[in-house]
Amino acid sequence: RLQQSLEIKLKETEEEHQIILEKHKEGETLCQRYKKYIANADNKINELGELCDNFEAKLESSQAELKSTQAELESTRCQLNEQLSLANSTDNKLTNELQQTLTIQKSLEARVKEME
Repeated sequence: RLQQSLEIKLKETEEEHQIILEKHKEGETLCQRYKKYIANADNKINELGELCDNFEAKLESSQAELKSTQAELESTRCQLNEQLSLANSTDNKLTNELQQTLTIQKSLEARVKEME
């Protein structure tokens, strides 16, 4: 009877051991799967880091180009203001000369009438 009891216990222990081995295999499979997930996540993180670095470099380059363009626009604005000032000055001179010419013309027309 003792032997029979021990044999039953041994069989139960072997079954439990088999269940534990199966659970261990499942755990190892899950562990391998999670390791792959983690490796993929690490790769994605590295890719995102590279994308961020590239974006930052492009952003810095764009900001430098923008500053350069702003400086060019400011220079052009100053040149246009100078040209506008010169044009206004020339316009004033021409207006004055035209006014003088009209005054002389009226004066000459009045003399011509007097002479007639």
